[in-house]
Amino acid sequence: MGCLFDCCEAIEMNELIIKPKNSKSIFYLLVSCVFIYGSILMVADDNLLGYFPIIFFGLCFLIFVCQLIPGCTELKLSKNGFTTTTLFRSHFTSWDVVESFNCGYLGANKTIYFDFIDEHRQYELSKKISKKPTNSHAALPHLFGTDQTELLNTLNEWKSKYGIS
Repeated sequence: MGCLFDCCEAIEMNELIIKPKNSKSIFYLLVSCVFIYGSILMVADDNLLGYFPIIFFGLCFLIFVCQLIPGCTELKLSKNGFTTTTLFRSHFTSWDVVESFNCGYLGANKTIYFDFIDEHRQYELSKKISKKPTNSHAALPHLFGTDQTELLNTLNEWKSKYGIS
């Protein structure tokens, strides 16, 4: 399968890794630095409230640095299923337990929702809770720097090729 995205790499014919572009993380990293600098100036003027934004934007800075490390955030498609990785925490979902994928919004952000087959018995409480506001069982954490429609088509293509029909 060819790579539709400019942010992915084909490891093997049966595996595709989609990674977000670093430009967004670098932008937020620089914004965090500006706010940290402004907060340091507040503390230098004996304004103790400057410590709160230093802590907050310092944590933001660390998260954005982590996102620049390879393997921190990615979507890996394989013949067995897909693995989402965010801040080095991975979760695997088999193609066989996914009933369907669809596009939607999570707040103001575009996302890909998916439903599990009826026989899938894991996460029963989570599925019930998320089904009410979203009309789906689960969602990808983000689009991994890709176009929503292209990612949806790629997921459906891989599911139809490797999942149980």
